[in-house]
Amino acid sequence: GIEMLFCYGYPAGLDMRSENPFTRQYAVEHLKRAVVAASKLGGTEIGGVLYSTWPPDYIGDRITPQVKYERTQRSIECMRQVMPVAQNYNIQLNLEVLNRFENYIINTIEEGLSYISQVESDHCGLVLDIFHMNMEEDDLEGAIRSARGHIGQVHVTEPNRRIPFHNRRINWPLIGRTLKAIGYDGTVTMEAVMAFDDDASYNLRMWRNQMEDTSLEARIAAMKQGIIFLKEQFEDQG
Repeated sequence: GIEMLFCYGYPAGLDMRSENPFTRQYAVEHLKRAVVAASKLGGTEIGGVLYSTWPPDYIGDRITPQVKYERTQRSIECMRQVMPVAQNYNIQLNLEVLNRFENYIINTIEEGLSYISQVESDHCGLVLDIFHMNMEEDDLEGAIRSARGHIGQVHVTEPNRRIPFHNRRINWPLIGRTLKAIGYDGTVTMEAVMAFDDDASYNLRMWRNQMEDTSLEARIAAMKQGIIFLKEQFEDQG
């Protein structure tokens, strides 16, 4: 069968990091409703930037170490309020670790583990995205191993957000071996951006097409090639 995966983002004006308690509470209630909705639709997990808005405003917002700390703590406190609902509906909330250009609350696996340890719920895990990790982690293998038991989802793309198999700058066999070694048996999602054509490409700063043919049929064919490549790299690792 096909398993449904839910990705979540806050609408404008809702933010767990906010100094405004009403803004934070609206964000909490919105995520709670998302948990209930996912459960009713047969889902078991929600992944994404659940801990803040995305993308960030770095132009009008000066981030200092103290600002980051205070906003992180507010976000953690809000996430704690959501967890009883997540536990009641048995929905796993997976927080995506992002690179520095897309967020500042959780940039590394270490920061992600610190965050979820303070949330104190076994229904709160991490999304490990190789695209982001390639920028922020000194040791991809070591970072993945450090997250053992806390990985809810894995996202994969090449460093330029192409579908895996194009340039192979990432050591995919090593990624596969490491995930297998730590007993990860969850989903692996290709989150490629291949065309400069919509809001998603704008928010991800993709200013060019990465395929000559960006038709739906061509994208599906490319994804199929990527799936074959990843299976070859992951499934045969000892």
